[in-house]
Amino acid sequence: METTDSLNPIEAITAAVEGNAHTSTVGMLAIKKVNDSLSDASKMPNPVPLFLELWYQGEVSCLFSDSNLGKSIYAVQIAEEIAKRHSILYLDCELSEKQFQLRYTDDATALLQQVAAHSGADLSNICLYKAVRGSGSFKSWCDVYNNCDDQYYWVTKVLGGLYARVYTGKGMPRNGVLFRELLSSVEWDLIILQPVSSQAPYYDQWEGDGQLDSLLTLLHREQPKAAIGFTLVHSYWDEYGGNSERSSQKRWQGIAHAAKTFCQSRDIALVIPYGTAIENLRRTPLNNDFDLTRDGTHLAYGLGRYTAACCYFEALIAPFTGTSVAGNPYRYDASHDDTKYPAISVDDSNAYAAQRAAIQAVRHPYRLTKIRITQPAEAWK
Repeated sequence: METTDSLNPIEAITAAVEGNAHTSTVGMLAIKKVNDSLSDASKMPNPVPLFLELWYQGEVSCLFSDSNLGKSIYAVQIAEEIAKRHSILYLDCELSEKQFQLRYTDDATALLQQVAAHSGADLSNICLYKAVRGSGSFKSWCDVYNNCDDQYYWVTKVLGGLYARVYTGKGMPRNGVLFRELLSSVEWDLIILQPVSSQAPYYDQWEGDGQLDSLLTLLHREQPKAAIGFTLVHSYWDEYGGNSERSSQKRWQGIAHAAKTFCQSRDIALVIPYGTAIENLRRTPLNNDFDLTRDGTHLAYGLGRYTAACCYFEALIAPFTGTSVAGNPYRYDASHDDTKYPAISVDDSNAYAAQRAAIQAVRHPYRLTKIRITQPAEAWK
């Protein structure tokens, strides 16, 4: 018997291969002449690309980076893109169902009710509802309407003294009844569209395959008297992996250009430029290392959400009530919010700058304005 010391590994492998000359494998190794391998491969179908040129069908892919760079959110966006063509099973071993819903749905109106309640404005003749689907493109909502969408969605009331005769709650996959009733049961005065953030700077992607026009046609058919509004959303954090521009301001410029192109090419009655308000505030000392986001993409609890709510109020509520957000006394304590990046409480040191950023954004939705960090007595001079 040979001892371990006398065993030559190269000779052992050679002997094993030569001893199995008529077999295709030796243990984990596949044994094949190069020409045979090329010939066999030529008879196989080409691999199907799943995501850009980074991931093909049949491959195992690993997404990794340093912490706090947006891996989880980027993974969901990858899954969303692949799900447009293939069935996806997404296993999340980190977030609860509610945490997942809060992370991947709209949060720009999260504090609007509180801002409105502290405004002193008469809201008795107003009602505002919203329909939210995580990563929902314009095409997604057409699919929801036609029972073709595989995702959950939500219909909720945001504020107002009036109650529309519609059902609220959680819409099920491939069941658009909640959304269809939202459009058919009430005569709405205004319907506001919001692009999915991943496509917001790229106007050509909105119109791809006629998805934008399909949704507008659907809305005009169901609500012929309703005016159409549009939301100019915020841009991602500079360092977020999904920010291909690598700059929040450059990405905002693309978002603003796309929104302006859309609004000027269609009969758009109202723009809610909360993304411009956020970018205005990012140009002040109030910005933080994460561009007022809590995970690279979604707005920071506290100041980020507060600024967006102020802009919604100024653009949407103020014209109907005659009450501006200027001087609104609502403040927000973010000390108990548990987020990846720091939450930012709203107090007198930053609330007035946030309100001014919102007001200037409504006045100038497609350009940035220098915002002064001022105290109440000077805030509106």
